[in-house]
Amino acid sequence: MKFLTAGESHGPGLTAILDGLPSNFTINETEIKKVMKLRRTGYGRGRRMTFEDDEVIITGGLIRGKTYGAPISFFIRNKDSGNFQEKMTIPRPGHSDFSGSLKYELDNLSYPAECQGGRKTAATVVLGEISRQFLSVFNIEILGYVYAIGTESSIPEKTTSIRLLRETAEASPLRLACRTNERNIIKLIDQAAKQGDTLGGKIQIVAENLPIGLGAFSQWDRRLDSRLAAGVMSVPGIKAVSIGAGFKSSEIPGSKFQDSIFAGGIRTSNNSGGIEGGISNGERLEMTAAMKPIPSLKKGLPSLDLSSGKEGKAAYIRSDVIAVPAAAMTCEAMTAIILLEFFIERFGKDTLEDTKINFDTINNKIKERIKA
Repeated sequence: MKFLTAGESHGPGLTAILDGLPSNFTINETEIKKVMKLRRTGYGRGRRMTFEDDEVIITGGLIRGKTYGAPISFFIRNKDSGNFQEKMTIPRPGHSDFSGSLKYELDNLSYPAECQGGRKTAATVVLGEISRQFLSVFNIEILGYVYAIGTESSIPEKTTSIRLLRETAEASPLRLACRTNERNIIKLIDQAAKQGDTLGGKIQIVAENLPIGLGAFSQWDRRLDSRLAAGVMSVPGIKAVSIGAGFKSSEIPGSKFQDSIFAGGIRTSNNSGGIEGGISNGERLEMTAAMKPIPSLKKGLPSLDLSSGKEGKAAYIRSDVIAVPAAAMTCEAMTAIILLEFFIERFGKDTLEDTKINFDTINNKIKERIKA
């Protein structure tokens, strides 16, 4: 399975291609519209989200709403098209302005951000929603939600089902799956906005009912954990990714860290986050991602003017105070896409019907072996 995205933040629009889905799978376009609407909303978002409608125009790969083996392609038109930043010579610290313009010898430092800014993630979210819909046929549930903004957090119970977490997160303006501390978090965002500042946050990505055997231990790029970490790390603004107990793993003795296996393959802990040896082990996938604050600040940070060689202040380009809720949706999308890649690799056939047969056959063999 392969996917590509193209387009600029202020170009005509965004294009994406997804190749490798079996035939006879029906895509729910109503659900895609719902997800795109959720992506545009959220506390702390900027003005652009009020006039972009993010209509997804499917241009290939479907006949009467069903796949037939051809690549799926779609286009999302930008209403804010042609509104490119006037020539910018002072890079914004933390953005791609400095390194990107020097690498590609660009006079206008705003150009690198056109290809890798937050707007580009709209296409990724659609690809993720299509992937999530396919995996849901096999009862696999995936969710990315926010559990901290700045210094404030609101953490749900670990035993809560993904469906309940999703209901709460989608009703929250901050995509929080636990809303007990939502007011304090909103106050923190308001304070940052008044000060012309921005905030980052923490994101949890979870997946339930993953079959045993996604991934491989043979090569680095066939390991499920390495590909998931790379995918989530590719989301703009993400600076750290951990799986399972993550950094705390280094503090726990081996006798307490390892997830013991009992009759029927049952575990009483999940410090490994659902992956052992680069392969899914049937437990809940648990990942954490940390997003840095947005680098476009109203107050303007000290920076070097590359045209004059003198020190100055970085320009402010319209942006959000936070984009963590949208990033959570993008992290969820990247996780869904990568899980689908591994799923198709292990179970995929030319049609959805044959994929289901293959899925049942392989999983029944595993259940028999572990006496589940």
